[in-house]
Amino acid sequence: MRAGVQAGSNNAQNSSPVNDMIILRIRPACGFAVFILIFFLCFPERLPYNTNKSGVICKGKHDMLANLLRKKQTYDRKAAEQIYLAVTEQARMPHFYSVWDVPDTVEGRYEMLILHMFFVLRLLQEDKDKSSAQTKEAEDFAQALFDIMFKDMDRSLREQGVGDLGVPKRIKKMAKAFYGRVFAYENGLKDGTLAAAVGRNIYDSNSAAPEKSVKQLAQYAEKQYAHIMAEPAKDILAGRIDWLPVK
Repeated sequence: MRAGVQAGSNNAQNSSPVNDMIILRIRPACGFAVFILIFFLCFPERLPYNTNKSGVICKGKHDMLANLLRKKQTYDRKAAEQIYLAVTEQARMPHFYSVWDVPDTVEGRYEMLILHMFFVLRLLQEDKDKSSAQTKEAEDFAQALFDIMFKDMDRSLREQGVGDLGVPKRIKKMAKAFYGRVFAYENGLKDGTLAAAVGRNIYDSNSAAPEKSVKQLAQYAEKQYAHIMAEPAKDILAGRIDWLPVK
């Protein structure tokens, strides 16, 4: 899969117990076998994506080695790849960049990728909370999406010329940005501050983004979130997703 974030290609710590949480952790590309071992030994507190029963995305701890040794696959890997591809395609829609003034840069495209990943991951968390029969499948599918995303980011960084020593540092920085964004969007949807979160995170803080553009993107995010949350999680698990049009 080659769906990494590329600029200009389209115009344009700790909190609740790990029970009842979807946990997403970074698994660097297999070419970094030595780095992975060092990472496991030196960073027992992994960088997680957690959502507790109250719906708040938070940080927590998890036994990375135990997850690494998990062998049984409960989800459809091809379906996870299809959903990730659909997420990247939606995040790259030219309208975001040419009409709503999202910066058409590596950073801007990554921000849009995070936003759309948040919608899907939140739906999977909701399914985990409501359906015991699909709990493990939804949890593992969410982890697979996260793994696919950061493997793609690893590949993209290398294509941009980032060296072996620099990639892990960049990946860790991107992961921290991911957690911060989804926390901000979750709170923004609940307390009406989504527009502020969008303006602060998606638009370049060094430039004055048109207020109209920020508002339009925030409205899109609210509508798209509601639309995705109304979709059956089983469709996502089967590799199908229906996005609202961007207009």
